[in-house]
Amino acid sequence: MGRLSDRVAIVTGGGRGIGRATALLLAQEGAHVAVLARSEDQVRAVVQEIGAQGLPRALPLSVDVSQWDQVQEAVTRVLEAFGRVDILINNAGIIQPVAPASRVDPQAWAYNIDINLKGAFFMARAVLPHMVEQKRGVIVNVSSGAAHHVITSWSAYCAAKAGLYHFTRVLAAELEGTGIRVNSVRPGVVDTEMQRIIRESRPEDFGPANLERFRRLKEEGQLLPPEYPARLIVWLCTDDAADIHGREVDIYEPEWRKRAGIPNT
Repeated sequence: MGRLSDRVAIVTGGGRGIGRATALLLAQEGAHVAVLARSEDQVRAVVQEIGAQGLPRALPLSVDVSQWDQVQEAVTRVLEAFGRVDILINNAGIIQPVAPASRVDPQAWAYNIDINLKGAFFMARAVLPHMVEQKRGVIVNVSSGAAHHVITSWSAYCAAKAGLYHFTRVLAAELEGTGIRVNSVRPGVVDTEMQRIIRESRPEDFGPANLERFRRLKEEGQLLPPEYPARLIVWLCTDDAADIHGREVDIYEPEWRKRAGIPNT
């Protein structure tokens, strides 16, 4: 029996990277998992991987979290399949567009906000009535150091993650005493598709110094494996983290790594 036996979790951006690793670990802890992403092929592959390990039933759903109607339909399907929602992992995110604000594409900028910030709100709004009714639930928003640091050419991403940080705090305050815990995770610099996209940015868009920094992190082996932030996220969903609410949990802080069982490498 896992620490999350028979609970029902939704993971957005679940087709690859941190989302995939989180979905697999949730299933290994006994949860039924709805794996959401825009790519149908990716979510089906993750669900097949879960099934191949003989883990609890998982549900693949192709969803664009920036679309309220798609979010509502997805949550309805999860409720029809499993009867409840106990955990929401808001992991869906994009880095593009990478360019100075003076010449960035306005529609691409707005879509970044739609996915990274509005999508997290849509998902929370869709599941919260059910969590409030059952007087129990966990929401984990995947944040970023970009919420607190100025990174040129990332105006959309930085603004969205800063918004997500404050949304987490406000939501936690609103839900105080309801039995629903809300936290955010700073996953660190992780070896994902997003990092590849960053390293392949054009120097004239991102700047040579920024490019050199991120390429050096890869070359020097400083990128974390997706399984590390996944451990932190899943730990926050367990009763072992029942005392954590309204916090931003940084993977580089020794206290959190120790409690979540993440190696200090």
